[in-house]
Amino acid sequence: MYGTILVPLELEEGEEGILRHVSELAKLCGSEVILLHVAGGWRGRYFQGRLQDPEEGEQRQRLQERVDRLRDRGIDARGEIRYGTPGEGIVAAAAELEVDLIAMATHGHRGVLDLLLGSAASEVRHQVHIPVLLLRK
Repeated sequence: MYGTILVPLELEEGEEGILRHVSELAKLCGSEVILLHVAGGWRGRYFQGRLQDPEEGEQRQRLQERVDRLRDRGIDARGEIRYGTPGEGIVAAAAELEVDLIAMATHGHRGVLDLLLGSAASEVRHQVHIPVLLLRK
């Protein structure tokens, strides 16, 4: 059903819930899991993969720790780091990697806050043509 699952992460505390959920789903479906971190903000605009981001090593290490945890659970997993705005980066990665499902944690913002600040989850669910699983942090 879901051959490949894309899981965007902010590489912060509180992501164990989505990882646990995706682990169970991946086991049931025999899915590969791709953990994605999109470095946004000024980093995404400035570096965009052209120059060495001074924090990229730390980001890669935190991403690899999460990949290793999934592998320890018997899941086929790998990590990707992209640069840009989170919503656009997730949508682009989903298309390029030809994933079957995007599973992401949300902060649960609603209404005016999302209207003013935008929401990666909202942007993703409106731009992709594959299922999107949203799990509130």
